[in-house]
Amino acid sequence: MDLRAVSLIERKLLLRAIIPEQPSVLLYASHIVGNGLEFFRLTCEQDLEGIVDKLKHGCYGEGWFKIRNPKYSQREGRRELFEKRRLP
Repeated sequence: MDLRAVSLIERKLLLRAIIPEQPSVLLYASHIVGNGLEFFRLTCEQDLEGIVDKLKHGCYGEGWFKIRNPKYSQREGRRELFEKRRLP
């Protein structure tokens, strides 16, 4: 079943229903609504790559923004992994 035209929030509800409780090899990734600046600040403090902002009512890939931590330490020597890729 192709769910790309379904909103993010609906896709997450469907996914939540099929991912087993822990312990499992799969993990449901919760989302955070609001407080984006604070979330990004904490991401940078933990030396994480960044965050992805998505529209909760958007379709797959619609309105996604990757906000990178400019001081992320793991980027050095791996720049090709962080460059924007063009789909064929």
